[in-house]
Formats: sequence, C-alpha cells, structure tokens
Amino acid sequence: MGLFNIFSRKKTVENVNLEKVMLEMSRHPDMKVRRVLYSELLKSILLLPTPGPLEASSSGIPLKEVQLVTQPGTQNEVVWIVFTNRTALQQWRHHHEDAYIAIQGSSLFALAVQNRVESILINPAGPIGGKITRMELQMLAEGTFPGMGDGKTHTIGTKEQTSIRMGTPVEPLKPGLAEYLHNHLVKNEEVLAGYVAAMIIGRGKAHLILGIEFVLVPHKNAKPIMDAIALDIHALLGDGEYLDMVPFDINHEWNESLKKFGILVYRKQ
Repeated sequence: MGLFNIFSRKKTVENVNLEKVMLEMSRHPDMKVRRVLYSELLKSILLLPTPGPLEASSSGIPLKEVQLVTQPGTQNEVVWIVFTNRTALQQWRHHHEDAYIAIQGSSLFALAVQNRVESILINPAGPIGGKITRMELQMLAEGTFPGMGDGKTHTIGTKEQTSIRMGTPVEPLKPGLAEYLHNHLVKNEEVLAGYVAAMIIGRGKAHLILGIEFVLVPHKNAKPIMDAIALDIHALLGDGEYLDMVPFDINHEWNESLKKFGILVYRKQ
C-alpha cells in the first residue's frame, strides 16, 4: 500500500469547526482555545496546492513523487501552504481549482516534520488564516500539544505573533517539586536535562514551564514522560497554578532562554 493512500484529491472539504476555532483564536488567544485548535487541526482534512491537476490514478503515488506548491521563508527555509477549503484556495489562486491534494492533519504534520518544513501557512489569502511554527509542527507530529489532564499541566505551543516573556521564577519552587521532576526525568536515559522557568504568554499571568531537553526533537518518549509527570503533580502546585511542559533540543527557539532563566532540576551525569 502506497504512503500517499492517506490523501485523495477527490475529498470534499469544509472544516467549519476548524475555521470557527481559528476565528476564536484570533480574538481570544488563550491556552484553552489553543488546545481546541490543535485538536481540530489534527482531525481536519487540509488541502495542499500542486502545480497542476493530478491524474485520477495518482492516489497511490508516494509523497516524494508529488510536487507541492511551496514558498521560501525569509531565510530561504521551506514553508508549506495549506487551505481549509476550496474557496480559500481559490482566493489565493484562481486557476487550477482542482490542483491540490487533501490530507488529514495528523498525517500532514508528521510528513512536514519528516521533510524539515519550517512552518505552514493556513489560508494565506484569507478569509481566516494563521501560521503553524516549527515548534508547533513538532508538537503536533508527536501528540504533545496541550491536553487538559488534571487542569494543572499541559504542553505549550504559541503562534509567532503572540508575545512570550521568560524569566527566573520569583518564588522558590514549592517543597518537593524539584525532587518530583528530577525523579521522573532521571528514569529516561535520553533526557539530557530539565529546567523550570517562569513564562508569560501575551497578556496572561506568569506561570511555570518545564523544559525537557533531548538530543533531538520530536522525540518518541516526550509524551509518555510528560503524561507521567502530570499524573500526580497536583499536590505540588497551589490553587490556580499549572505547569507547562515543552520538549526541546539545542536548535529549539527557546533553548537559550530556558537554560539562562530556568532552575535546573535535572542534568544527566
């Protein structure tokens, strides 16, 4: 069975729910809405433009044999373009209205990471669009996007236009928290270090974030580690407090900040 049985150019795509959440995200960019947005992106069918219409027999062509219309980024990095429906695609390109492939988000993001895509633009000509950054692609590909859990923990992803400030926690970590995190991180030999910093997203309040360092992300063990940490951490956090978690490597955009401002809770010996 060919890899690209995961797509079909014949699918009819509307993604009404996704577009509603995208609109809400543009108005209220908080973590609760972001969790819903990531969930909708994973299950939605998205359209990727091709230079020309594909032959009807092409549904089994591997990805490497399918040409996509992309665009270079500011540093000549690879940027993919996707659309939530045909109307949005036609607003961007009036010709070749059937020149696209349709693929589910969960498969799309995994392929994007495999092909070292820097970012994905959604509906670049409107009516409602956005940008998925490299960090978000990695999280979506490995399923480490924000989850409700017990309401105390989640992983973190942000849009490029959202302001982010990071610093050292003002208050000392609550008794037992550093030890708890250390004991979980030490169980996986592929974890290089763990840092707890303070973060403010947009106009939100400061909260804690745990950076888990790997040699390379995305990493297959990132989600199991974070799920295990989330299981019993509620007793170590106060009312209204929560802990963000993000896997990162040396090339991650937050690498320097996490190491500069974060409190070291674990380092591989």
